[in-house]
Amino acid sequence: MTKYLDYHEKIKNEIETVMDDVFEDFKKNALRHGEVDDYIRAFKDVNEGGKRIRGLMIDLGYEMAGGSERKTALKIAAMYEMLQTAILSHDDIIDRSVLRRGKKSLYQELGGEHFGLSQALILGDLGIFWAFSYLAKLNVNEEIKIKLISELGEVMSGTCVGQLQDVHLGIESMPTEELVLSMIYNKTSLYTFIGPLVLGRILAGRFEKDEQILKFAGDLGMAFQIHDDLIGVFSDELESGKTSKSDIKEGKRTLIYLNALKASSSDEKKLLLKYGKSDASAEDIENIKNIFIKTGAKKKVSEKRDMYLSYAEEVVPSVTEDISFRQILLSMISNLKNRTK
Repeated sequence: MTKYLDYHEKIKNEIETVMDDVFEDFKKNALRHGEVDDYIRAFKDVNEGGKRIRGLMIDLGYEMAGGSERKTALKIAAMYEMLQTAILSHDDIIDRSVLRRGKKSLYQELGGEHFGLSQALILGDLGIFWAFSYLAKLNVNEEIKIKLISELGEVMSGTCVGQLQDVHLGIESMPTEELVLSMIYNKTSLYTFIGPLVLGRILAGRFEKDEQILKFAGDLGMAFQIHDDLIGVFSDELESGKTSKSDIKEGKRTLIYLNALKASSSDEKKLLLKYGKSDASAEDIENIKNIFIKTGAKKKVSEKRDMYLSYAEEVVPSVTEDISFRQILLSMISNLKNRTK
C-alpha cells in the first residue's frame, strides 16, 4: 500500500508543477474574448486540492506503454485534471452538492442561486471546450494528436451517457442492478480509469485497445465508484471533504440503496421514504444508515467492491511485464479498498 501512496504523491506533485503553465493556456484562451478574470480565478481556486488520480492514470498509461517524454504526458495529465474540475462544476449543480474538495463547490463559491448556477455551468462548458483546443495545439505527431482528440471525445460521450443514466435513475422507484452498474461503468470506469490509461498509451504511440488493460481499468473503476458510494454515506465529513448527508438527501440510486430496498421490511421501507428528501432530519438520516447496515446492504455492496478488486488483481500480470509497475498496480488495488476520501 505504501508503495502506491508514495508513487501517487510523487506523480501528483509532478502534475502540480506543470499545472500553472497549463492553466495559463486556459486563462489566455478565455481572456482573449473578454474580461472575466474573477470567474477564471474562481475556477482556479476550485481546481486546487484534487487527488489527481485521473492525471496519474494518464502518466501511468504512458510509462507502461514505453513512453519516455514525460513532460508532454504531465501536461495532458494537468489538462485532464482541469477538465475534471469543469465536469465537477456541472456534477455539483446536478447533485446540489455544496462541498467539493473540502470547500465550497464552484456554484456555491459564485453565490449560489440562479447567478452562481449559471456562471458555474458556463465555466464548466468553457473548461470542456478548452480541453479539446489544448490537445489540438499540442506539439506532437499529427496521427497521435487526432487519436487523442478522438479518444477524449469518446470518453466524454460515454461520461455524458453515464450522467444521463444517473439522473434517470433518480425517477426509478426500483432501479435494476444492471442499469446502476452500466451507469457506474460509463460515469466512473470509462472517465476515471479506462480513458486516462488509453490516452497515455496513445501519446506513447500505442493505438491498439489492449483487452487486459481495458478489463483491469474497468474493474478498478467499478470498485472505485462502489467504494465512493460507501464513503458518501458512511464517511466522516471532515475527513472526506464532502458531506455524508448529501447522497441520502439527493436520493442517489446506488447499489447500497437498491439492496436495502430489496431486503427491508415494510416498516423499514416507510423509513426509507425519507431517502431522497431534502428535508430529511438528522434522525431520518441515521435511521436510513442503520437500515443499510441491518439489511446487510452495506456488507453486500462491500463484497461487490471486493469482487471487482479481485478481478482487477487477476489480470495485473497480463497488463504489464514490468515488476515495478505490477507492484504499483497491486498496491493501488489494496489502497483503494482502504481510502476514506
